[in-house]
Amino acid sequence: MNIYINNEKLDFTLEKEKTAAEVIRAIDGWLSENGSGVITVDIDGTHIDDIEHIETNNLETISTIHITAGRMAPTDSAGVCREFETHKKHLSAFSQNIEQTVSSLQTGHDASAMNDIIEMSDLLNNIVILFESARIMKKLDFTSIEHNGTSLETFRNDFNTLLKEFSNAVEHKDIVQLCDLLEYEIKPHIALLQDFIDVIIQHMK
Repeated sequence: MNIYINNEKLDFTLEKEKTAAEVIRAIDGWLSENGSGVITVDIDGTHIDDIEHIETNNLETISTIHITAGRMAPTDSAGVCREFETHKKHLSAFSQNIEQTVSSLQTGHDASAMNDIIEMSDLLNNIVILFESARIMKKLDFTSIEHNGTSLETFRNDFNTLLKEFSNAVEHKDIVQLCDLLEYEIKPHIALLQDFIDVIIQHMK
């Protein structure tokens, strides 16, 4: 069984844990010591909607657990909306700089470009966490929230897959893939992400 936290493989040794629930609780306890926690969980490609009542899957039947972890989001609607507005401004700035970042990568200025990319990756992961916090707080059904014919649930699943590819390209410093993802995948997804942020803010009020 492989366990990933924010798309990085975790060197995890089982002690007394025999189920997925026990593993998640152990990891959450470890993360809490550093002021963060488990935000979302995917088991073999299936998103777990309620972490508090995660099914007690036998570990022998599990191949991969993907965990999104980070600092805990605000616990009130106003705080969540403020963070969404702040993130949206940062998204606009990153989107405007994507062409320059791609150009820097292609011309050998990797160091400065990689710093921007890491900041962007952190921002996008924080937004994913905030979406999940909003869903739990307001008991939102992402399958029924749509924008231009696309449900938030579909967008979130596609976006999570894209973030995994993006993180993998960053980890392996795959310049060609990073340029392709930034220009042809990340940039158009950011535009739709900003639209969904507006939609979620309306649901939070």
